[in-house]
Amino acid sequence: MSGHIPAIVIVAFNRPESLRRLLSSVGSANYPAGNIPLCFCIDYQDTAANKEVVQIAEAYDWPFGPKEIIRQSKNLGLKAHVLASGDLTERFGSIIMLEDDLYVSPGFYAYTVQALEFYNLDKRIGGISLYNHRMNFSNRVPFNPVEDGSDVYFLQIASSWGQAWSKEQWSGFREWISENPVVTAKAKIPRQVINWPEKSWLKHYISYLAQTGRYFVYPRISLTTNFGDSGENNAMSNFFFQVPILHTAKEFTLQSLNNALAKYDAFFDLLPEVLIQQNKELASYKFVNNLSGLKSTSSLDSEWVLIFGANAGAVKSYGLSMKPIESNILHVVPGEDISLVSVKELAKTTTGFFERKRMYDYKYGIITPKEKIQNVVDILITKIRK
Repeated sequence: MSGHIPAIVIVAFNRPESLRRLLSSVGSANYPAGNIPLCFCIDYQDTAANKEVVQIAEAYDWPFGPKEIIRQSKNLGLKAHVLASGDLTERFGSIIMLEDDLYVSPGFYAYTVQALEFYNLDKRIGGISLYNHRMNFSNRVPFNPVEDGSDVYFLQIASSWGQAWSKEQWSGFREWISENPVVTAKAKIPRQVINWPEKSWLKHYISYLAQTGRYFVYPRISLTTNFGDSGENNAMSNFFFQVPILHTAKEFTLQSLNNALAKYDAFFDLLPEVLIQQNKELASYKFVNNLSGLKSTSSLDSEWVLIFGANAGAVKSYGLSMKPIESNILHVVPGEDISLVSVKELAKTTTGFFERKRMYDYKYGIITPKEKIQNVVDILITKIRK
């Protein structure tokens, strides 16, 4: 794959202003010398807005290489359209896919080239994300991966807000989804993801990663941000997934999956193997990390579980002071806020008002009651819209 130039694939549909904004950032980014293909993939709809999308693509000047426009003759819908667009890896070798409500960093292309090259031979890597999650979207809790000296972390969540695939990475998913066309309730992914509509291609990819032991590579400094414009997935625009992006060029320090500490499952829980590696007193226990609180009791496939809350039956316990939350275990902070317990003893866990308030203040900082009420209202509104 050395020296290969990934194509930029822009998935557009019915949002002309969003496309203009994305193209303004794409046109201002930094690119190496060479012919960089730019391909517009536009789904069909007979509307004035979508006709304007086509006109924008046709008029756009791309001085860095060949430009191509693929227009569907009938409406595919989001899932089928993304899958068809991803299949362009077969022709281009690798692609960077950008949906039209994104905005890219000037360094997005250099980062992607570096990451694709570095992880090309590792079959456990299912793709490269350009977006950096600052929030666990399943429980709306701030997310900060543990620091291990690198500029990336690994997560069993596929990215849809700027992502790249090599031909091999995409074909692995395509083979899997052909044999697993339905995401069942037994999939070891968040219930919220399972309940996403069938038009979501992303929930299939997340299930693929979880079931095959693969990961997406994520940058700690985001190379894209999401404007959350109204569209097929959003009834109204929002700013919940806006994140800071890199504004200058940068050489990234990448790390292999084997050497990384920041390795997370589909629930944004740090892998038990990492906790054991850093905290040897856990080595004699086979446990599930459920600090996110998103794993149901029935899904726990181990005798022990790591949870938030005091528990009279805990064999190990830790405090709640350092951030991110796993640091309290990695550095053996004394206390009773985090417990390692037998699954059979879960009912003894204390998570009353004061415990929940302590966790809330730990996650979000101490804020006024009025602000807390508004936060709850915002979350409820967001869930209703989905």
